[in-house]
Amino acid sequence: MGGQVAERLMTPDVDHDLLQEAIEKKDHPFWQAFSALTKNFFVAVEVAKETILEWIADLTIPAQLEFVVVEKFTTTNPDVKFWDFGSNFKSLFMSITDKPTDEAKVAISRFRISAKFAEMTPEQPAPRIVIMSQIYWMLTQQPKGEKPNGKNRRLLVNGCANLFRAIDVNGEECAVYAFWRDGRGWNVFASGLEGDRQWGAGGQVISCKSLVSVTLLP
Repeated sequence: MGGQVAERLMTPDVDHDLLQEAIEKKDHPFWQAFSALTKNFFVAVEVAKETILEWIADLTIPAQLEFVVVEKFTTTNPDVKFWDFGSNFKSLFMSITDKPTDEAKVAISRFRISAKFAEMTPEQPAPRIVIMSQIYWMLTQQPKGEKPNGKNRRLLVNGCANLFRAIDVNGEECAVYAFWRDGRGWNVFASGLEGDRQWGAGGQVISCKSLVSVTLLP
């Protein structure tokens, strides 16, 4: 289409005054076609946003007792094989103590495409808060990187990230993410939600399906 327009504009016998007058009319076919084209483009963009996450399953996490992060997230833990913790995770989460919490249901969703938190639309909001005791419970279901079984074992162990939205020691929202490193153990890191960080396609998000009251005990 663009090539045809350009070719016609370069043709000597075109009446440019009439052409300009026609284009300036709002109901000219050119603008109707342009409007339809841009509308379809933005609809496609919105559809892409709405399908960033693909729901995989729901999982019920039992009620949790008071939870001291530094006592469990350690490489000497005999119950879960941890390999490493990022510096952000250490500074923002190791000093946290969670209060006891009731049973909770979480949704597990897979990234269909690489995306940022900011790209999630109101129709498919960013994940709700999951607390550290709930994250730890999920890790205890696959303490040595056991493969998912469609039941309680829902974490990926193929090198892709398992992403949680959590509250750090300063009361700020952060992304906590864990991935299994073959032959070594679980790696756990934390980072901010803002910025240009892309979460890769194939990774998954674990999000509480109901609002969680987050209280950090002194």
